Amino acid sequence: YNVTPYITPGSTVTLDYACSTPTNPGGDYRYIAAHQLISYGQPNFSLDVAIMDVNKPSNKVLFSRENPMCAMPVIRVQNTGSTTITNLDIDYWMNNSATKESYHWIGNLAFTDTATIYLPLGNLWANGLTPSNNIFNVELKKANGSIDNYSYNNKYHSPFTLPDLITDSLTIEVKTNINAFEDSYKLVDANGNVIPGASALNLANTVYADNYILNGCYKLLFEDTGGDGLDWWANTSQGTGYVQFKNAQGTVIKTFNPDFGSRFEYSFSTKPYLYAGIQENELNYSVRLYPNPAHEKFQLSMPSTENTTIKITDMLGRNFELPFTKTKENFIFDTSALKAGVYLVKVMKDNNTCTKKLIID
Repeated sequence: YNVTPYITPGSTVTLDYACSTPTNPGGDYRYIAAHQLISYGQPNFSLDVAIMDVNKPSNKVLFSRENPMCAMPVIRVQNTGSTTITNLDIDYWMNNSATKESYHWIGNLAFTDTATIYLPLGNLWANGLTPSNNIFNVELKKANGSIDNYSYNNKYHSPFTLPDLITDSLTIEVKTNINAFEDSYKLVDANGNVIPGASALNLANTVYADNYILNGCYKLLFEDTGGDGLDWWANTSQGTGYVQFKNAQGTVIKTFNPDFGSRFEYSFSTKPYLYAGIQENELNYSVRLYPNPAHEKFQLSMPSTENTTIKITDMLGRNFELPFTKTKENFIFDTSALKAGVYLVKVMKDNNTCTKKLIID
């Protein structure tokens, strides 16, 4: 608490505090209070801004509810100089990448004030990643258009872990408990945009299944306004529920702890990470094949089917010409003539090639 406005230099001040009246006077309430009063002299610098922390991406336990993640980085800065800060030039990058992202922040930051800054994605997650031991780097280059007076608080290095990589054809399955009216969820992309398709969880003891086709980084946010999750030992009267991820074959690939209090969030990616030194085929993750295994038909989905050629072979290299229908973004193949087995679906577009494995059951 900043008490500066209530204090006159040279005078005596009494500071008092109180605890709220307990709603249950017969309960067991214990308070252990410790207080520190911090006073400042004149600022050491006229123009100085410091990075206080990196909230995301981070491995700190303090920020574990919001990490791992693969969306916009979040940093916290403080004005530690006497001059009000109105703009900042910020560079940020992964590991030792020579490619850096830049952001020009505009605001109003008085002495000792702090600001939480969301940094745009750019190509941050496409440059310099490694399979493990990644570090997010951020540097304050200029404040108010000038290099500030103290450089030792301008850089921050934050170790982090990459979120899970899962299937792009995803079903979110939720079973509500008796208090279904308390629960809701949303799926958001890396820019914070809500992905449509989430069911209104308004019926008790009901299973809801929402299907998504995804491509990139996403975050599931699940909330319970009762603060007791979907299953809690101290409130067995609400019954039990669950939240699961399933793949296109209906197999459960992720189950979340139903005892989560008021909320939980989970970030994941359906797009393979581009590790340093490894060339990634853009076509490989923009083309989706489902269902797989298939029986009478399968579908290839992509941003555009224009100028695209499809070749289907078995494991011996024999070609198969299958009837299909085509839309702007999909090929739908009739596989009723194929015998059960494993096939290769080769997609050729704009001098790029990718191959998907197809199982016919």
